[in-house]
Amino acid sequence: MIAIGGIPIRLEIPGADGPNVITVEELLTGKRAAVGSVLVIGGGIVGCEVAEYIWTRARASDGTVTDVTVIEMLDRVAAHMPVTSRPFFLARLKEQQIGMLTGSLESFRSVSTDSPWSERSMEQR
Repeated sequence: MIAIGGIPIRLEIPGADGPNVITVEELLTGKRAAVGSVLVIGGGIVGCEVAEYIWTRARASDGTVTDVTVIEMLDRVAAHMPVTSRPFFLARLKEQQIGMLTGSLESFRSVSTDSPWSERSMEQR
């Protein structure tokens, strides 16, 4: 799981300090790698770009990332992206099969070591 945003924060939920939670800084500096089913918390421009980075990089290397999903508390991802480029960017994410859950963060209650999903029942695609 990657916790990101314009200003990185840690969620105050059980498991947020677990071994399967990494920050965007750890990812981009190479200190840690994303593996398995990745949940990117924060679906702003930065979060969506990091999701695409993870997926593209994983597919070009050893394929240790099985899928990537972005979870956003607002009703749409990349909401502040310019209207001229947003549709093309979202189409690219969809083409890469990057999942997007909106209006979801308030129900995200915990992080477990065997799955990045919350206690709320959500499909993993």
